[in-house]
Order: sequence, then structure tokens, then C-alpha cells
Amino acid sequence: MKYLFLVSGLASLLSVQQASAHVPARPAQSTGQKIEALIHGEGKPGDVVVSTSDPAVSYRVLDNGLIKRTDERYGTSEVRGPVQRWYKNHDHSR
Repeated sequence: MKYLFLVSGLASLLSVQQASAHVPARPAQSTGQKIEALIHGEGKPGDVVVSTSDPAVSYRVLDNGLIKRTDERYGTSEVRGPVQRWYKNHDHSR
């Protein structure tokens, strides 16, 4: 009986350790969050994100770090630099 109690105690301890060792996966980013990350300079050269609401619009990070927004429907494109994130109570004048 003494050994049965010891074995069941170890089994429950191992199951608790296995359950706590499980790390939940990060939720996948939405397309809007991916576009926002590219615009704020968090992408790597060659990264491309296509808008889900308007598939004709895509954003691509160029080799020099600039972001190219292309609208295939109207045949337009624009190239801009990354935009600094806005933080509340942060002095952006520096």
C-alpha cells in the first residue's frame, strides 16, 4: 500500500510538470497587424503582405528598407520610409 501511494504520487507529479511545461502558441497576426508592422519598420527586405480587404493592394519591403505600396487595380505605387510608432505621453520632437 505504501508503494502504491508513492507511485500514484509520482505519476500525478509528472503529469503536473508536463502540463505546466506546455507553452501556448502565440496567436497568429492578422493581415492588418502584419501591414502595420511593415509600415513601422519591423519587416525584412523582401517581405510582402497582401491586403485581405483589397487583394490588389500589397506592401513590400525593399532592399534599402523603404516600403513600397502597390495598387494593381489602378496601376499606382508609392515608396515611403518606415513610420515611427506613436506612443502616448512620448516626446516625438526629438
